[in-house]
Amino acid sequence: VVQCAHYGLPPDPHRITTLVPLNSGKVPDCLEKSTYQAWLDSANRTAVLLGGSTKSYDYTDEDVNLLVSRLSEIHGHAGSSILVIGSRRSGAFLELIKEKLPRDSFIYTWKPNDPANPYALALQESNHLIVTGDSESMIADALAQGRRFSIFFCPHEPTRRFDRFSK
Repeated sequence: VVQCAHYGLPPDPHRITTLVPLNSGKVPDCLEKSTYQAWLDSANRTAVLLGGSTKSYDYTDEDVNLLVSRLSEIHGHAGSSILVIGSRRSGAFLELIKEKLPRDSFIYTWKPNDPANPYALALQESNHLIVTGDSESMIADALAQGRRFSIFFCPHEPTRRFDRFSK
């Protein structure tokens, strides 16, 4: 059995604990790139792969403000074009970010089986990739690209899934 470390299960000789999932790193191509052509044409391209609140991580307004502040600095100082890609868990987190990002930012709201999903485009074409620390799968996909990237960690300690049973 293979498990991610964040589950916090006790050691077992029949279990392998990993820090990230065993993703292949292969993601479907973005088939409709024209929506993001201005981002692709920019010399500095920053992409954010945005997870969302989970049982372990609960993003707050303060977290949103911190992420938007950092993205605004990147946009202002480096003149970077920003593409934020939501996931199925981004919902309210993405909506709060949308309201505060520079107006010329590109925002993608996740839809199932969408050929216009720029996830692969972001992984392959960004000069600066940021991944939120709540998603081991997105981190694994970023690692599989073999390039440097940044992780935006939720500033507060995550709760561990099985901690609630010890109370």
